[in-house]
Amino acid sequence: MHFGEKIYRLRKNKRMSQEELAARLDVSRQSISKWELGESMPDTENIVQLSRLFEVSTDFLLKDELESDAASSEDTPVQAVPITQAKNSTGRIIAGGILVCFGFIGLFVLCVLAGLNPAGVYLNGHMHEGLMGFLLHYQMTWLFVLCCAGGLIGFAAIFFPHLKALFGKAKEFAAKKINRHRQ
Repeated sequence: MHFGEKIYRLRKNKRMSQEELAARLDVSRQSISKWELGESMPDTENIVQLSRLFEVSTDFLLKDELESDAASSEDTPVQAVPITQAKNSTGRIIAGGILVCFGFIGLFVLCVLAGLNPAGVYLNGHMHEGLMGFLLHYQMTWLFVLCCAGGLIGFAAIFFPHLKALFGKAKEFAAKKINRHRQ
């Protein structure tokens, strides 16, 4: 959904006319019309005012890829990204980065310790040496699993919105292909 469509739907959801929105932003009604038709874009100050007025992030207003399935229907309200959710994404990225760092640092330390203190374990007819031998000998497999899980969870936390969008686009693409073959 493009900027103009978003402004139109957000304005309609608030039951505002173009004149009312123009008065609140101190611009002309024609400016609002041009924004909604995609003929022009508001300046930065007006975009910030629009995001506050409609309680959405500026990212939602400006990025075409930020939309939802519910927003594609004419009679359905826009599913906007609230400002608080945009702020939470920063916290999610920081937490994910910390988990990734701790995961990789933990794995690095385990590898260094395994190199400094080689151990071999004979288990189920196989000799385990190196990192695996070290983990089995000192019963630290739980720590290895914890480091790997922390790194993967952190990675997923950082890239979750991108992965979600990617899978959503893949799903849309597959649905279009299936519909073409049915016709």
